[in-house]
Amino acid sequence: VTVAEIDNAIKNSGFKNSETTEAVRIRQSRDMLRLGQLAAMTYPEDWLKTTGVSLGQALSRLLRQKLAPDAKAPPHVTALLKDEFVLHEIARLIAYAQAPDAPDNLLSLIEKSTTPVSQIHYALCLRYARAGWTPAAKRRLLEWYNSTRDLEGGHSLQGYLRNIVGGCLDNFTPEDRAAYLADWKQWPHAAKLILSQSQPDQIQDFDAIVNKLLLDVEMAEGSDVQEIATATIDSLIKSSQPAAQTTLRRLFDQQADRRDQLARGLAAHPSAENAPYYIRGIQSGDGTTAQQCIQALEKAGV
Repeated sequence: VTVAEIDNAIKNSGFKNSETTEAVRIRQSRDMLRLGQLAAMTYPEDWLKTTGVSLGQALSRLLRQKLAPDAKAPPHVTALLKDEFVLHEIARLIAYAQAPDAPDNLLSLIEKSTTPVSQIHYALCLRYARAGWTPAAKRRLLEWYNSTRDLEGGHSLQGYLRNIVGGCLDNFTPEDRAAYLADWKQWPHAAKLILSQSQPDQIQDFDAIVNKLLLDVEMAEGSDVQEIATATIDSLIKSSQPAAQTTLRRLFDQQADRRDQLARGLAAHPSAENAPYYIRGIQSGDGTTAQQCIQALEKAGV
């Protein structure tokens, strides 16, 4: 690992700093040189034993000194790792370098951080990590995301968090998504995200999982339950499969307070079988619902 490699990694990482003042640029250049020197392990003692290892491995070993301090660490290493900016840069680089333990290390930083700004930064870096997604790492991510439900920071914050964690879901298999949805009561906020960010074919046994969710919400109360119910119906609407359409028609008959949403869902996949529901949707009084139902009738040739 050389300082030149560090320099190249930063330039090509795709991460951008929002701070642009000359003073900040000077500080970044200074700190990145120091970080490059550390990663290159120019110290005689080669404390981290990084000779011949990759950039990601070298930085991961360095980061572990922050997460699990070693009393034998050189004082200059300990001092540097107290700098939050340096930790932020290490996080960027281990994600860029696809270090095998990047998810574990970044999640540890999230869990140890006391500021939402740093937590979100580490989560954003985590989104770019593709290797090292163990079952434990996936669970820790959802547990953290579930804890952010009431995090305040402006109207766009929750959408920003959804985009970050939603990107991480690319590393979840259909079996993973089904398992977490089956236990939705442990993390309702995260379960809602999985439903909204997944296509039916990305959830194993989609029809069975959705029907279980619908049964669960019928027997529970609370704002979480209503949000899960809405997300479940929205997920059903994405599917054109006969089983999903049958469930939507059944819900239309049973849940008068959701008929506009359900009528629009049925209209998303026009068919003659749904025609009676389009007619009832036109009569709902909601202009958008009526328009979509009229268009569905035309497309269905009814």
